[in-house]
Amino acid sequence: MAEQRFRISNLSQIILYKIYAFHIGGDENKPLTLRDIRGLFEQPLSLNLIEASIEWMRRKISADYLKRAGTRENYKFSIAPEGIKFVEMELLRKQSPISYFQQHGEESLAYVAGLESPFMTEEERRSLDDDWRPLELDRSDQAYVEAEQALEEAIKAIEQDNEFAANMPEERAGVVQTLKNGIEWLKAQTPTKRQIRDMLISPLNWIASNFSRTVMAEIAKKAAEKLWALLNTF
Repeated sequence: MAEQRFRISNLSQIILYKIYAFHIGGDENKPLTLRDIRGLFEQPLSLNLIEASIEWMRRKISADYLKRAGTRENYKFSIAPEGIKFVEMELLRKQSPISYFQQHGEESLAYVAGLESPFMTEEERRSLDDDWRPLELDRSDQAYVEAEQALEEAIKAIEQDNEFAANMPEERAGVVQTLKNGIEWLKAQTPTKRQIRDMLISPLNWIASNFSRTVMAEIAKKAAEKLWALLNTF
């Protein structure tokens, strides 16, 4: 099995959430070493990866979220009030990686923070928002073939899900129509990255988040991952 790789931009937020959960669930604000932080995860993570993720957060997001004490050889970290505020605001934002991880637990770590995670930072979203260049798709390429096949399976699963149809008929109609418009562009036009994200990946992520632990959600999640892999080829 290939070694799991992570995007430190997303992993840094999950590390912050783990420290937050440790702090909120305890009786004292004990500073944590890198080894202590690694112990908060069920999946083994390297100390270098944890350190790089924390440093990325301090440089790219905010240095105020985690308090750091000691020397570089023996840093200890504890969550600061601004970090608590950030985590709790992200928990309220249901499409955030922190919220998704809190709902789905350790088994979702690769989906939330893996290299092909559909969750993007603000910087990544701005990059896509600015990119309206039509993509010259090679529809014989394996990445495209797998993405189209997974997308068709997802649309079929969503259309056939009786619970979704009965409980949220208007939302279902909007999701299905958006996905059908998106796959039409994907198959016959020259869509942009922005279109693929908004018309395909976004509604699939909504399904995966709102119908967790269902077959439909798993199929939608797979399709989103395949589409993200396709975008990564450009």
